[in-house]
Amino acid sequence: MRTLGLDISTVATGWALFEGDQLIKWGVIKTDKDMNITEKYFYVTHSVITLLKIYRPNFLSIEDTFLGRDPVTFKKLNRIAGQIIYAWFSYTRTEPSFYMASAARKSVGINGKSTKTEVTQGVNEIFKLRGRIKDDNIADAIVVGYCDVATRVKERKTNVRSRRRSSRAK
Repeated sequence: MRTLGLDISTVATGWALFEGDQLIKWGVIKTDKDMNITEKYFYVTHSVITLLKIYRPNFLSIEDTFLGRDPVTFKKLNRIAGQIIYAWFSYTRTEPSFYMASAARKSVGINGKSTKTEVTQGVNEIFKLRGRIKDDNIADAIVVGYCDVATRVKERKTNVRSRRRSSRAK
């Protein structure tokens, strides 16, 4: 099973691909600073669609947007997310998963309030990448993707236990 994790941005969208619980590929989609906002939306969405076609993931996990202090950025990120949700659903007829950055970080053993640099260092250590990840957008995509993988493994274990209990009760 393949999981694609995304850290969406209008500047640099990080992505990470997992096969089972193994990180197999990663990258970043960078927009040109001369693009207008609509061109950026299109470029990011089209690039994600290309990833979907090439790698054919079974699951999509996206870092959820946080309102914070900047409602303009919040709106921009949600517009991109909406386009990606549409593309994902068009291909798979399934819903993507969303995780807040702090919860996703905690799921891999990184403090939820860590700085971008600390997250990048933590990802390199946890996934034994020997410093190959230098972009914090990729690091966040790895964390979000792995959080989704870990959540699905946990859900499967819970479902197996529930089935065992119900079969014993019969």
